[in-house]
Amino acid sequence: MVLSVIGLLVAAYYYLLHPAYAKAIADNNGVLYRFVYNKWYVDEVYQATFVKGARALGDLLWHTGDEKIIDGGGPNGVAWLSARAGRGLAVLQSGYLYHYAFVMLLGVAGLLTYALLAWKH
Repeated sequence: MVLSVIGLLVAAYYYLLHPAYAKAIADNNGVLYRFVYNKWYVDEVYQATFVKGARALGDLLWHTGDEKIIDGGGPNGVAWLSARAGRGLAVLQSGYLYHYAFVMLLGVAGLLTYALLAWKH
């Protein structure tokens, strides 16, 4: 409260009683004038500490957490694995009927072998 009254009295002295002094101080552009004019540089300090820090943390969580871990291991990872498996399995598909008939014959032979071995026990 005391500082508020002192500030009010100093402002009244310079701006109401002697406006030429206020203009001379502003034109001088001294350190104290710049400090007060720039609101004690509170905005700059806040920007440098909190805003940039929060932005850096957000970028880290976005790029590392979201893009690499969540998307990379989740939807994008599953899509990549599915496409890779499809390219690998496409080599086995020739489109010829006799290839499919041969694979079915191998399957039936395997099932019969398993049934005969399981039946013995």
